Amino acid sequence: MCAARVGRAQLLLLIGSAQDDEELRRSLAGLPDGTVRWDDRFVLDRDELWRYLSAADIAVRPSRNEGFSVALVEAMSCALPIVATEASGVAEALGHDVGIVIPRGDAAAFAEAIGRLLDDETLRRGLGQRARRRAQESFSVQAVGAQLRAFMQDRGLTAPP
Repeated sequence: MCAARVGRAQLLLLIGSAQDDEELRRSLAGLPDGTVRWDDRFVLDRDELWRYLSAADIAVRPSRNEGFSVALVEAMSCALPIVATEASGVAEALGHDVGIVIPRGDAAAFAEAIGRLLDDETLRRGLGQRARRRAQESFSVQAVGAQLRAFMQDRGLTAPP
């Protein structure tokens, strides 16, 4: 199922590295040439990261374990619809009705969710717009600053001038 879904896409771009690199490499070897490009490194350059995100149609986060996912917020700020696993921190980043969350370890459901977004431009755009709104309203410098100010004021602390 996953290979069929990937085959319908023009290109699947994977960015990052993890513990299961060799297993992933073996899985990708069975796919048609030119359907997957894997940049197996962490991208730290902000301009390069934004180029990748701006060119994407969907952001996926198949984590088994996650803290607070900055990568999800970065993708959300670029109005990308999200498919992610039910790892800790994902629900806190996404909020309600912003992405598609799949149980960990369910590769078929993960592939199906990606295929659903590839097939449904209206759903893809709607989730992307809600994702961007969520990123701006909850995680922008202004939003986080206001939350911090309110937190400090509730405790009788004063903010620096």
